[in-house]
Amino acid sequence: MNPKSLLRSKTFRRRGMALVLVIGALALATMLLLAMFSLSETEYKSTQSYVAGLSAKQFAETANALVIAQLQNAQNTQTAPGQRTIHATQPGMVRVYRPDGTFSQAFKLYSSAQMHVTGAENTIFNATLVPPANWDTLPSRYVDLNEPAVRPALTGAAGAVSCFFPVIDPRAAYNYIGVQHGPTNAIRLGEKTTEVEGFSYTASTPAIGNSSPVSYRTVRLPGQVADANLLRLPMPVEWIYFLQDGTMGTLNAANTFVSGTPGVVPDTNNPIVAPWPSGRTTRAARSISIRHPSPPSWLRLITIMIATAAGPIIRARRRSTSAIPGILRPWR
Repeated sequence: MNPKSLLRSKTFRRRGMALVLVIGALALATMLLLAMFSLSETEYKSTQSYVAGLSAKQFAETANALVIAQLQNAQNTQTAPGQRTIHATQPGMVRVYRPDGTFSQAFKLYSSAQMHVTGAENTIFNATLVPPANWDTLPSRYVDLNEPAVRPALTGAAGAVSCFFPVIDPRAAYNYIGVQHGPTNAIRLGEKTTEVEGFSYTASTPAIGNSSPVSYRTVRLPGQVADANLLRLPMPVEWIYFLQDGTMGTLNAANTFVSGTPGVVPDTNNPIVAPWPSGRTTRAARSISIRHPSPPSWLRLITIMIATAAGPIIRARRRSTSAIPGILRPWR
């Protein structure tokens, strides 16, 4: 065998082994690099989820703090004659009266464009503050606090459902064993009924002061349905939006953001923290208009879901504390 050929063959084998080692090292380094990138991406997503959770928690705490502040502002610690006031609490509002019994102010406990009302008491029912009749067509401005959760029933016929109302159950006004009653068809003496005593509701608000009655088409009365699960008693309230710096505000009839803090306006550096993927958002230095909005994201905007809301007026034919549990959760 030629010595030169043998030497050349050994050299080629060494070079091939070196190439295999280099390729193996590169493959190992690539796998380690990909694993590091994958771990970094996982950590980043985990951090983003944690930040989003903290943001949602802060929003919830802001709602609680706002309601607590409303309750505290309604209290008067003055002791001098003529300076004391009387406050009357109700679900969703605190009204303050002067010593002579005249109205002083009101503090709302549900989300509204005007949380503090002064002047005449009937200002509470001003047309600009009461949800319009078509509130259900304005999802960017209003939300129903009493929208039921509908689930398949555990018992009954195929297709049966169970409804769970979060605030107040309109089925408390339904008579399961006879005719339905209402303002024009009162319960007769001795008549048997499953309706909760002292509870009824209407589809229209009363005419108070200069305000005109508003009739809500989304309300379903006992006399209008054959199935109690079809009853509806919506409680629409306004969405409260946050800017990036924490400033709160609502939308007006033109879907333009109205800030609750004087002098603070949304702009490109301090936008509304609410994504509208299917709409066109126009940001300017003075306002933000939202057109064709999609339903709001829970993590990015808040409404104070406390007690009841301005909507259909619940009328009590006779006050009865024993009937309250049946209104909130009737037997049927």
